[in-house]
Amino acid sequence: MLTLLELLIGLALFYLLVAIVASYVVEFIASYLNLRAKGLERFVAQSFGEGVHIENAAWARALYQHPMIQSLFSPTALTRSEGSAPSYIPPASFSTALLDLLRAKAAQLGAGQTLQITDIQQMLASGNLPSGLAGVLQSALSKGVSEIKVVQREIETWFDANMQRASGWYKRYTQMWLFLVALVLSAAFNLDSFYLGSRLMQEPELARAFADTAQSINPGDGSKKLETLETDIRLLLANNDLRAGQIQAEGIAAPEQRRLVIRLIAANQLNRVDAATAQTLLEKSSGNPFTDFSQAFELLPKTKADTADCATASTLDFEAEKDLARDLDTWHRVLECKMAGAKGDAAKTKALEPEIEHFFKALAANPLKTIDPKLGELGWKYLFSVTPASELKPLVEYLDQRIKSVEGLRGKLSSLHAKLPKIRWICEVASEYNWTFKDFAAAVVGWLTTALLASLGAPFWFELIGRLVNLRGVGAKPALAGGKNVPK
Repeated sequence: MLTLLELLIGLALFYLLVAIVASYVVEFIASYLNLRAKGLERFVAQSFGEGVHIENAAWARALYQHPMIQSLFSPTALTRSEGSAPSYIPPASFSTALLDLLRAKAAQLGAGQTLQITDIQQMLASGNLPSGLAGVLQSALSKGVSEIKVVQREIETWFDANMQRASGWYKRYTQMWLFLVALVLSAAFNLDSFYLGSRLMQEPELARAFADTAQSINPGDGSKKLETLETDIRLLLANNDLRAGQIQAEGIAAPEQRRLVIRLIAANQLNRVDAATAQTLLEKSSGNPFTDFSQAFELLPKTKADTADCATASTLDFEAEKDLARDLDTWHRVLECKMAGAKGDAAKTKALEPEIEHFFKALAANPLKTIDPKLGELGWKYLFSVTPASELKPLVEYLDQRIKSVEGLRGKLSSLHAKLPKIRWICEVASEYNWTFKDFAAAVVGWLTTALLASLGAPFWFELIGRLVNLRGVGAKPALAGGKNVPK
């Protein structure tokens, strides 16, 4: 029974690792292809009743061309000819832009003219509105609303509901990507479920080693988190040398200490371009610690904030809109507007300090840009602290802990991998073992099995390992002080 349990734990560990690596790749693909933003466009068009293709949706296209929504676009990057569409639209921005669109496009009111309830009634009577949009407006009027503000709240509620559906669709969509990426990885490195399963069944010691490794990753008592394992694997895959910026708590001059922390922050970036930008920016201030965050904000590269950004600034609450806090480009432009409005007024500038500080924390701990968000947060906290010496010890302790954790995981996985000679680059395996068509066919079934099970996601396998480890622990006999087991 214990041998079977260790076999199951070993397979669960295998699928967990494949799922984490595949998710890591999917994050890059989703970011590059802007999948979340494209999904949002699709649902806006579908919500209006114009299908799922924004190219054929006149109202959805007009909404995205509105200055309020255009201000949420990310700036042009690399070879893209235009900025990226937003992956999130605040309900207040959506409703404001939509009502303005109704005023100009349907009611044909001039600039400065206010939209009225009677105008909405006339639009509905004309039948020129798309079905989805007409439905939400009709629903609002049927409740007896008599003010545009109430209609606006109804639109925001409707939009929120659609965003929840869009979020569910995106999760299903990324699960498909997870399967495809896991399948590619399985084929490339011969991640054959049946090969691993047969080895674990034939070699109980290997199954026990897998189970012990799984138990060290998740003891089943809640002491270990999936996020920690994911970060360790991200560090292994990125192969960034954190030791290049390793620091000491004592015995080093403050300027040199700051330079080491800057190198550490650069090594923690996922993107090499971001790493170079961060290092250049921070080196400008390496000899001049910031006394406030507004000074630090002024050193950031300027964006093209326009009047639409400044109009948006009054509608955004980044403390409340947790998802929007991840959209750093929009937040940056909005803060520029606020800083410009406070220029020359010390009191107004001081009032912006908490929001700017919150922005820097989000920037440092952004999981889409950093390998280890916690490490980035501690590093920025040290650099921007008025009393950096007090913030150095937590950074040193966390860095040492993280390096030990990564090296420990590397050693355990390398030891397990050394006992599985067929799990490596497929060309080498096929050549060394003289694979026939029958061997390839059998391997394909194993690859598909691995991809299918890994697509269940890392949280599923991490939780399952915890439960299986607990069952494994129930079967162990407690030892007495003399080394003998307690009889059952």
